[in-house]
Amino acid sequence: MSLSEIVKSQRDFYNSGNLLSVNKRIDFLKELRDKIKNSKGEILGAIKEDLGKHNYESFLTEYQVVIGELEYLINNLHKLITIKNTGTSLNILPGRGIVLKKPFGQVLVQSPWNYPFQLAIIPTIGAIAAGNTVILKTSRKVPQTNNIIKEITKVLPNEVLYFADDYSHNEILDERYDFYFFTGSRKVGGIIYKKAAENLAPVVLELGGKSPCIVDETAKIKDAVKKIAWGKFLNAGQTCVAPDYVFIHKKKREEFIDFFKKEINLNYNNRENLTKIITEEKVEQLSSLIKGRNDIYGGEFNIEDRAFMPTILTNASFDDEIMRDEIFGPILPIIEYENLSDIIEKVKTKPSPLALYIFSNKNENVKKIVNYLNFGGGCINDVIVHVSEIKLPFGGVGGSGLGNYHGKYSVDTFTHETGVVVSKSGLSNFLRYPPYTEKKFKIIKKVLG
Repeated sequence: MSLSEIVKSQRDFYNSGNLLSVNKRIDFLKELRDKIKNSKGEILGAIKEDLGKHNYESFLTEYQVVIGELEYLINNLHKLITIKNTGTSLNILPGRGIVLKKPFGQVLVQSPWNYPFQLAIIPTIGAIAAGNTVILKTSRKVPQTNNIIKEITKVLPNEVLYFADDYSHNEILDERYDFYFFTGSRKVGGIIYKKAAENLAPVVLELGGKSPCIVDETAKIKDAVKKIAWGKFLNAGQTCVAPDYVFIHKKKREEFIDFFKKEINLNYNNRENLTKIITEEKVEQLSSLIKGRNDIYGGEFNIEDRAFMPTILTNASFDDEIMRDEIFGPILPIIEYENLSDIIEKVKTKPSPLALYIFSNKNENVKKIVNYLNFGGGCINDVIVHVSEIKLPFGGVGGSGLGNYHGKYSVDTFTHETGVVVSKSGLSNFLRYPPYTEKKFKIIKKVLG
């Protein structure tokens, strides 16, 4: 079948009401859950082959989060889809208001290579849980992971979920969809946004940006270093919410750098445990960012092996070349600061980041940063873990994207809240009908103000 025929078959399937049953949606989710559980070894092995990622990391950041999302939706979907009663008011008497959560129809999900399993599957299951059909398009940079995704998605009919790995980006976008969900670069996100606008369709864009990490003079430095190093070097820094750079207070700079060097030597110096950089070209690009610097700690790389060792820049400046764009690699610029207000103003000069991290034991500083800066999500005295909390929305703002998902927020995103007034046949409010007499006018002015 051609892609156009697949798209039509999904639209016909949706229009026939086959996904109106919440129980049927739950059955589909259970089928996916069971297949994924039975394929755990193959999933971890495929990611290892594509990215060189340690099974420990893949289990936590790819497999476990998907299973957690599935279990949550299976156990809570009836409650999440329940019709909401809004009560009545003088305007609609004797009727009452209700809110229905209605699916959009056909959803296009496009996912990237850096977390190739979970970033493909989590939005997909959210869309299906909400009652939509899905066309799924993944990155061709992770062929082994694509193979296992293809096998997993076969447990559902093509009319519900179709893995469109045989089609190009342009071929995919030639079709019309009712909702667009994209995770990836800002450049391609802009293309998706324009395409959605052409079809007057809603869109979620999960992009990225330079996510700052601020460590003030009250922070517990050893704890901050351990967490920041983990967040930065996880997946070799190829994480959209990784701390991109650190602002460290002048009083704590030397202590911070000393602990960071020790942490690298202790836990991040074994190349076998580190994820590979996605391409040789990316290794070359990362190496160019540090070429000629005299403040490098680490910095070893091997282009053929796609290896880049964890690196810190101990005397970085906000005006350095490396501060222009998202690094997306295991390089951490460390920038000294003295005045908190000054760095808040500097961060404001860049597009709103996908994440923001603050290490502080001073509430005044935390409130100031949170209130003055726009960001998609974040942590106080931690990094990245907000993404794994199913009860929190995850998404960007401004330059880092729009819309959010995860847990109930996925159901909210992939449904349209439809307001309906329910009245009883034979009953109505006589005041709204002609003739518009003076007596009736006095009544409505008295009642409605």
